Amino acid sequence: MRAMRAATRLLFWAVVIASVLLASTVLLAKLALPLINVYQPQIERNLAQLTGMDVHVGDLIGELKGVNVEFRATDLSLDTPKQLEAIKLEYLSLELDIPKTLFTLSPQFQNVVLSGVDVLLQEDELGNITLKGQEASPSASSSADTAVSRVLNYAAEQQQVSLLDVSLTLNSPRFDELSVVMPATMLRKRFAKTLLRTDVFINDIEQPIQVRAQMSRDLTNFLEQQV
Repeated sequence: MRAMRAATRLLFWAVVIASVLLASTVLLAKLALPLINVYQPQIERNLAQLTGMDVHVGDLIGELKGVNVEFRATDLSLDTPKQLEAIKLEYLSLELDIPKTLFTLSPQFQNVVLSGVDVLLQEDELGNITLKGQEASPSASSSADTAVSRVLNYAAEQQQVSLLDVSLTLNSPRFDELSVVMPATMLRKRFAKTLLRTDVFINDIEQPIQVRAQMSRDLTNFLEQQV
């Protein structure tokens, strides 16, 4: 009986503490979100450290959505050493799941949407593909690939990611410019795997290549491939 009472009290206080933490976090977010543009330079620096490239954000907005926080950004771009806007992103929207974040002690996002994505790629004589303007040295290429793979790994960890109007342009010495368009791509996490669903249009073909695949959670070697 005493053990039951102790367990009940422990559960009660756990619920109280969790509620206080959630309420405090929501209140802090409500007070801080109007000042989010003040932190934009710091956010750009953090993103630059994550990707290994210069990152620019046009506009950044944050607001409460229930107990969660929704962030929206427009006109994002990433620069390589020899190419401005090697990656461009017109619109990014994501929702920070505060309860899950407090429970796991790490950022947990949902309803991630990226729209209007343009990526410039280049291929060398050996068939290695990198972002356009990236240094040709093995160390620089490896660093960039690792940074991109790190971002892909993080995306694969999210419950659901939608990519709309994605365009990839590849410059290669082997053939004319290659254009790949994906109107809608869905990444959805299922246990230890991430399900990928997309339709791929290459150059001017009318019928898309339908891609339905399971992706490993570790995408470190994603770019170590040849066309």
